[in-house]
Amino acid sequence: MTLPISLARRLRFHQLELVVALVQSGNLGVAAQQLHVTRAALSKSLRELESALGIQLFDRSSAGMTPTAAGLKMARHARLLLGELDSLRRDMADTSPAQTPLLRLGMPPFIAAHVAPDVLARLRAAAPPPGPLVQVHEGRLHALIELLLRGDIDAVLALYAPQAVAGLDLGMLSLQACGEVQMVVVAARGLRLPGRRPYDWEALGTLPWILPHTGTHLRTSVDQMFKAGGQAAPVPTIESNSLEANVQFAVAGLGLAVVPAQAAEAEIAAGRLRIVRTRQPLPATQLVLMVRKVATLYVDVLDRLAEALRLSR
Repeated sequence: MTLPISLARRLRFHQLELVVALVQSGNLGVAAQQLHVTRAALSKSLRELESALGIQLFDRSSAGMTPTAAGLKMARHARLLLGELDSLRRDMADTSPAQTPLLRLGMPPFIAAHVAPDVLARLRAAAPPPGPLVQVHEGRLHALIELLLRGDIDAVLALYAPQAVAGLDLGMLSLQACGEVQMVVVAARGLRLPGRRPYDWEALGTLPWILPHTGTHLRTSVDQMFKAGGQAAPVPTIESNSLEANVQFAVAGLGLAVVPAQAAEAEIAAGRLRIVRTRQPLPATQLVLMVRKVATLYVDVLDRLAEALRLSR
């Protein structure tokens, strides 16, 4: 689909709002109430938008409004543009030299506990006083990316693997590799292991395992290690996506766990856990900084954050 050159002149922000409202409600009347306009005015704006784009965004029926594939794609872009407009409003309010710049940074709990402290310390040291106000939003990667695409946060710092974000449209994001995090197998000191170090994956398959859910990056990595040895991956006794919880499950002697090395450092130092050295080590996982491509044009603090990440490698 080729968009008309004059689209930028013909597109209105209220049309973006109506697309988002219609996708959410599926009803013209409900969307009109949400936007405080008449049903007729909303219908006219939608027709004008579809005419400007040269494509139908919604299927109309007695049951309501159903977005087409193009309508769903338009809604994703509309949310992003509306989020950038809100960011622009905040930036315009931050023109005073005394105003503290704001960075809304999303990250999973493991990153918040073991990676972010050093990165944020470097960010504060490099920024002009008083430094940025950093709002940390913790959550799972899928949910954080949705917040990023909507413009509710400015960046996501997370471990990344393609299978971890399957089903998400990342075309509007810029991904910058910031380093690697080594994954290790850990076990309680009292857990008996078969054979000698370094251990073969086949031998470890007879033991109980604590693993993330199927489809996650770590689970896939473990499955591949067993398959490379010609053995089916073990069925875990505990499935949990919480890396911190999995460390404690391993401390309790409930099985072998696969976690980032930093997550187990304290328990290893205390003598409650040990690293299980395998003949074929697990591959490292990429640490990435995700930002909206448009945001990199005006959120200056993101440049300082990227530099702090480079210095932390």
